[in-house]
Amino acid sequence: MGLSLKNPPIVAYIDFTMPAAIQRSLTPDKRIKATEITLYLALIAGIVMSFKLWISGRMFPMFPVTTSLSAFPAGVDQVIVYAMIAVLAVNCFLRKSYLNVSFLFLLWLLLMRDQNRWQAWVYMYILMMIPFIFRSKFDNGGILHYVRLMMIGVYLWSGLHKINPSFPQISFQLMVTKLFNITDPKLVEAILPFGYAVAFIEIVMAVFLYFPKTRLVGLVLAVGSHILILFFISPLGIGYNYIVVPWNLAMIAFVILGFYDTRDKIAFVAGRKFNWKLLPVLVFVWLMPVFNLFGYWDNNLSFQLYANKEQRLFVAISDGELPKVNNALSKYCLRINEIKDGVALDVNEWSIGELNVPLNHQRRLYKYVANVFCNMDIKQGEVFFLLLKQNGKKADIQAVSCQELMMEFE
Repeated sequence: MGLSLKNPPIVAYIDFTMPAAIQRSLTPDKRIKATEITLYLALIAGIVMSFKLWISGRMFPMFPVTTSLSAFPAGVDQVIVYAMIAVLAVNCFLRKSYLNVSFLFLLWLLLMRDQNRWQAWVYMYILMMIPFIFRSKFDNGGILHYVRLMMIGVYLWSGLHKINPSFPQISFQLMVTKLFNITDPKLVEAILPFGYAVAFIEIVMAVFLYFPKTRLVGLVLAVGSHILILFFISPLGIGYNYIVVPWNLAMIAFVILGFYDTRDKIAFVAGRKFNWKLLPVLVFVWLMPVFNLFGYWDNNLSFQLYANKEQRLFVAISDGELPKVNNALSKYCLRINEIKDGVALDVNEWSIGELNVPLNHQRRLYKYVANVFCNMDIKQGEVFFLLLKQNGKKADIQAVSCQELMMEFE
């Protein structure tokens, strides 16, 4: 008589029984419902955490789409924000198309007033709302297909943008030193080239999610990546940029709901015909980021996440004229070798410190920052602007005067 087990081992229960139960519970209808509610809750969390971004009562300048836009009367923008939150909260229960349309109209009013509100998470959530607005045109499978192609596109472009010499030197180096506590300079320098592996993993993750046979591996990689990001931005890492916490938690939910235990093919065509319902994903997630490579599409709208390719803005102010600047901005100022007898105000740090979101790094918007400092009655030549772009270990720095920056995009 051979050796046998009277009762099945606990491993068998974990490996098979639990997935079977999850499979029965994750019907297409429940996947869609959970995805939609997650979308609304993540939006509420993002808006609440960046509340000052959405109102005008603040020091940080606003970047209107056009200077001809007049400001809202006092308090109107706050009413709009509260109305947006209320609509999203109600829609968690009702899930109605007209409520999504109402929310997007209110959001559009605020986006036109300030392009710094064009954050990557806002852009993605707007695109994700489209099938829920036109839910009569989408069946459950169609909505899931839409979400999957969006997720794959986001991961793909996020990885492609990281293939540049600055990513290992900045974001990856912070991960090595802050998250993994590796501080020996020689060891850090030896590890940095492996930063390109992060980009490779994101690209592989997108490809694996596309194919049914590798989808589970892609899912595990995606969830693991988001967990690593959450640790990276937590106090255990850099303790910074907490606005993306709801986004990363939502992405974990989206990728599980969209891909777990699915084996159907993903494509933009059905049979031999293009699926026109997927056109927004094809255009705004897959194709338009191509134009970012040539400077014709915004970084945030191209899912350029932690890639360190952007041109950053600093305001250089002489020590003698510094008292004319609001003292609250002093915590965003630093001394750098390039400025003699003066400080550099890091505008990105100012944006994060006051609005809790990174600056929308687009050169056309910098004139609004210039307008603030060039109208402070600071002596001519005592304030100018530094445009810094990291290029691997080197930094390309361009000094620009008030007149040059304000007139550049007139």
